[in-house]
Amino acid sequence: MSQPPLLVVGMHRSGTSLLARMLQQRGLHLGDDLVPADQHNPDGYGEDKRFVAFHRHILSQATPPAPEAWLDWGWSSAGAFHCADPHAAPWLRALRPAAEGLLERSRREQPWGWKDPRTTLLLPFWEALEPEAWVIGIYRHPWEIVDALQRLRPPVFLTNPHWALPIWLHYNQALLERWQRHPQRTVLLNSGALIAQPAALGSVLARRLGWAWSAHAGEQLAALRRPDLHRSPPTADALPLLHRLVSPESTALLEALERSADLPVGLPPLQPERLAVLQAQPAASPRLAVVIPTFNQGDLLVEAVASVEREAARSGCAPSLELQIVDDGSNQSRSLQVLDRLQALGYRVLSQRNHGLSAARNAGIRATTAPLLLPLDDDNRLLAPYLSQGLAWLERQPNLAVVYGDRQEFGLREGLVCVGVDAPRALLLQSRIDACALLRREWWQAAGGYDQGLTAFEDWDLWLGILRQGGRFGYLPGPAFCYRVRPNSMLQRHLIRQSQASDQLCKIRIKALEQ
Repeated sequence: MSQPPLLVVGMHRSGTSLLARMLQQRGLHLGDDLVPADQHNPDGYGEDKRFVAFHRHILSQATPPAPEAWLDWGWSSAGAFHCADPHAAPWLRALRPAAEGLLERSRREQPWGWKDPRTTLLLPFWEALEPEAWVIGIYRHPWEIVDALQRLRPPVFLTNPHWALPIWLHYNQALLERWQRHPQRTVLLNSGALIAQPAALGSVLARRLGWAWSAHAGEQLAALRRPDLHRSPPTADALPLLHRLVSPESTALLEALERSADLPVGLPPLQPERLAVLQAQPAASPRLAVVIPTFNQGDLLVEAVASVEREAARSGCAPSLELQIVDDGSNQSRSLQVLDRLQALGYRVLSQRNHGLSAARNAGIRATTAPLLLPLDDDNRLLAPYLSQGLAWLERQPNLAVVYGDRQEFGLREGLVCVGVDAPRALLLQSRIDACALLRREWWQAAGGYDQGLTAFEDWDLWLGILRQGGRFGYLPGPAFCYRVRPNSMLQRHLIRQSQASDQLCKIRIKALEQ
């Protein structure tokens, strides 16, 4: 006689594949024809091709279409997939015989089930067919999901980072609702807790499902972990705290999951006083102003601000640092929520109509008073060297106008780009120096600020202006910031529009030669 199935569920990139491998090792049969491993999941997905194809068909057909949609995951801005929706009901009725056939072909006398994140949204459908089924669900912190989805291919979430949090809410609300309907047959795990203490899975499954377990089994599960595939900041880091403070809906859902979980990780209390830069605002005698212009990139802005908080706390320079955010006319709802929450916390947010990056940087600089400046784009992340060696170098050498470093790329491509000491001498031909560099306010003024007539390469134009005025550049070897390479970044868009990019380049070079 066959056993009721065990369904392994949770949002994509939440650790479902790791959990499936652990359960497979303890004897759970997940299918005979599994989705093969690939470069994104080299250890395999543990997904039965038949169930995946079945779920994909339902979600692609029964999710309301919209210009902003990821139908394969059952989400769109017009309304995410729900089994109870009138639009979905006819599809589910029509496909019930096919689902029954899938179950009959999959049944085993040994423990059996399937794993597919999409099952999370279809749990009410499967419950009607298998009321005795067990569900083991895994959830991951939303800030980790926002980051993890940036590495997916195709790069849909690099282009649309604001999709990540609504999808996290959709999947994890469905997971919590399953627990609320059937707590006696539902196991909930925090992915971070599972990775930190894999042996604890044994005690949970022994207690809840009656599975036999041994100390040796726990060692075998620990060997399955791949820390490189599950990047997670410490809970005391600035990013988890800041994300929770500006995201009330996901924070409430995460706390509800933690209260219900068999294996929670434990969330520290929300303490804004741990944000060193925030607590130091306004700085009494600031020596450095970090200026972050932003436009419709709320979750990435949170990462940028968190990186400043993180590195300022490490270097001890928070009391002498100004942080100025410039909203360049954002109109996307998640971005507006983030900006409102940051301002309510006490961060300085200057709002203006959309005038472009050059105007936003200039406005942010004018709103600050510190003698040293550091522009940071809202989709990049600051690293330690500028706030430690860079500031010290500028203080030791007052004749330096600019200090620049290398960049660590991530996103569409990854790797360290070494800019080199000869970059200033090559400025007439090309610019390898990013806008994220330390510069003195008087040199920004002497060069006339960022040219607001340029829609690209405005940082290159500024460096040429400083060079024309006799400013000296200093090179700080090593990664100074993280640069997110995206398919729709401003520079990428201009590189695609070759003719427009050529016009901008010609304008900059002619201006340099004339002066």
